[in-house]
Amino acid sequence: MVIYSIKDLEHLAGVKAHTIRIWEKRYSIVTPKRTETNIRYYLETDLQHILNVALLNNHGHKISHIAKMPKEEIAKRVAEISDFDDGLEDRVDCLTMSLMELNEFKFNRIIEANINQLGFERSMEEVIFPLLDKVGQLWMSGCIKPVHELFVSEIIKRKIIKAIDEIPINTDITVPSFLIFLPKNENSDLSLLYLHFMLKKDGLRVTNIGKGITKEMIIETCDIIDPDYLVLFANESFEGNKLELYLNDLCKNINNTSVLLTGYQTIEQKIKSSRKVKVLSSLEQILTYCSKQLVK
Repeated sequence: MVIYSIKDLEHLAGVKAHTIRIWEKRYSIVTPKRTETNIRYYLETDLQHILNVALLNNHGHKISHIAKMPKEEIAKRVAEISDFDDGLEDRVDCLTMSLMELNEFKFNRIIEANINQLGFERSMEEVIFPLLDKVGQLWMSGCIKPVHELFVSEIIKRKIIKAIDEIPINTDITVPSFLIFLPKNENSDLSLLYLHFMLKKDGLRVTNIGKGITKEMIIETCDIIDPDYLVLFANESFEGNKLELYLNDLCKNINNTSVLLTGYQTIEQKIKSSRKVKVLSSLEQILTYCSKQLVK
């Protein structure tokens, strides 16, 4: 059984703890349980109800009116909002509720509705990335469990892979080519897949060899396909390791291929750009740089 503190509810529902206490005392919106030492706590059903109440309240329903509604009526009205809503923040809230329930049907339905309305790229930028930011904050605050993060990640991976497969492959050999991958212990799966989608969408040639890739495998791949660029993420994978030595050895063995490098370890280890290595501060900068190569 998962239990939540009032601070957890504040983080998850976006409602101040003070407001939740008023809702409890004045409107009996929820009744907290108490430990033997009289510390209040809440169950998952309480969290779900607070999420629903907060969403209706944000849509103009007075709290005094919501308090008089049966829970079934509240759930019905929330479902109507979840099906289609103009507010991007509310879409993230609806996805958060589906996440907390591990309700794949509802989560998937909301994502698909956004993709159909906004297109895949805008849905990623305006809905999914804000959701992932929120998931990260909730994870850091201890409000959600590893299974919640995995649940979101796996669904979004499938969406990106589907979007990638729907884009035709550019076979024009005059177009710049990119080798993308994740080194061992690097866990930026969604960033890698989104990079793949954006490069392919822009008409660039891209080869994705997946995750857990060793330096030797990179060199072997470059020998076979001779890409113009390879993209290297350096976050968890180079923690405690000498990234500069890795880059020097790699660059000696990849002929004319240039390295586009990003990640926390570039800052931590003070890596600078060189003739073979271009250091970029974010995935967005990588995408901007790559798109410029097409028009040269």
